[in-house]
Amino acid sequence: MSPKTVRAIPFWAVIFLMVFTPFSTMISPSNSLEDSIELSTSGRAQTTWSGTISLTSDYTIAITDELIIAACTQVEMAGDVRIYVDGRITVEGTSSCPVTMSASGSLDHQGIQFNSSSTSRGSKINNLTIEDSMFGITMFGGNPIINNLTIVNPDCVGIDMFNSASPQISDLYIDQAGRNLAWQGHWRYGIGVSVGSGSTPIMNRAIISDVLTRGLNVWGASGGLFKNFTMDNISGSSWSMVAGVWVEDSVPLVQDLIVDKSDNGVVVRHIDDGGYTRGVFKRVDISNSMYRGVYVDKMNHTNYTNYESADFTDLTVTGTGSSGAKTANIGYAAIEVNATGAWFENTVVNDSTTVGVRLYFVDSSTTFKNLEIHNSGDPGEGPHEAGLAIRSSYFAPKFEGLEISNSVGPGISSASGGAMQGSDWYLHNNSDEGLSIRSATLVVNGIVAENNALNGVKVDDARYVHL
Repeated sequence: MSPKTVRAIPFWAVIFLMVFTPFSTMISPSNSLEDSIELSTSGRAQTTWSGTISLTSDYTIAITDELIIAACTQVEMAGDVRIYVDGRITVEGTSSCPVTMSASGSLDHQGIQFNSSSTSRGSKINNLTIEDSMFGITMFGGNPIINNLTIVNPDCVGIDMFNSASPQISDLYIDQAGRNLAWQGHWRYGIGVSVGSGSTPIMNRAIISDVLTRGLNVWGASGGLFKNFTMDNISGSSWSMVAGVWVEDSVPLVQDLIVDKSDNGVVVRHIDDGGYTRGVFKRVDISNSMYRGVYVDKMNHTNYTNYESADFTDLTVTGTGSSGAKTANIGYAAIEVNATGAWFENTVVNDSTTVGVRLYFVDSSTTFKNLEIHNSGDPGEGPHEAGLAIRSSYFAPKFEGLEISNSVGPGISSASGGAMQGSDWYLHNNSDEGLSIRSATLVVNGIVAENNALNGVKVDDARYVHL
């Protein structure tokens, strides 16, 4: 270079280079300065899946991150693999192109698990189908919004909730839970939805079909609202009592429920006296149960500190133990209340091959208002030939507005301390007495007994009867 081409660099230029050159090395060539500033301040990663995704190990969505699964995506998961949600998941399936999750091999995957850190982070699931899993969706807390979820053939539980989970779920379909099993290793195989440990979901429109143990299982001081549930063929487990709906030590509200062909339609059981049980059911239709349509009891049948643990309004129980059940003629009762209290308002029992209503160790905490029992009773079974049988209930339950007709035996069998009280009873066309009282106390205002095969009322060795 010739001396003529050498020029002095101005002082201000030297200062500019010294100050700004180090920052230029911090900017990736693929990002603008604005992009780098946004990444450094948010710290959030957003990942999108589409097409076919193969998972050979667990996948965790970190607490500050979001996973988006696009419509039509197929997620293939190896055996025991699970997606953990600490942050946010967004599933963007559509009715015409849902997202699917399935097993990539012979072993079932573990579905999706929401952890408590995902609460209030805006997770949404739309149009997702989960196939061949041990668990479909598990929640240890969290409150995702889920619409149009289908879970096919979960071995254990379709949706399993713990730790005060509070999702909103609508349009749920669960099929064949627990059916693809060579053997059961514990009782929690084949449950459609289990709600426990203080959880309070809001669920609307669910179909639960062909499951092994329970359609809806609510336990552990849980609650929630369950609307428009339809269940069928709930049967098969040898490890635990099978029921369409099971409520244990909890306070759920269930509205517009249909249960067909279940071993037991609805069971409400109080176990822990340290807690409280109050299952509220409105507009319930139960048909073709094998053992019982409704069963309300305490685990400890010698605990007589009763209170109202179940509340039914507008209940119909049809065909208990009938040819429509899985096995006919082995039923216990269309409705049974044992050692606890319950409220039944506007209840109809039809065509039970066993006793229509069976009461044992109940008291005045049990009330029936507007009860009808037709075409019920178990031939040759003594008191259970009746439409209604009660014993060992020394503080009388109340029956206001009672009609019983066409029983195999008497309309009512009140025996061995089976006290009753009430008003406006209509007992007609029964195959024995209208009302049979044996060693029991009754106080009733207003009885019409007509067209019964034997006496309208028969009193045998009773201490106090006021009609």
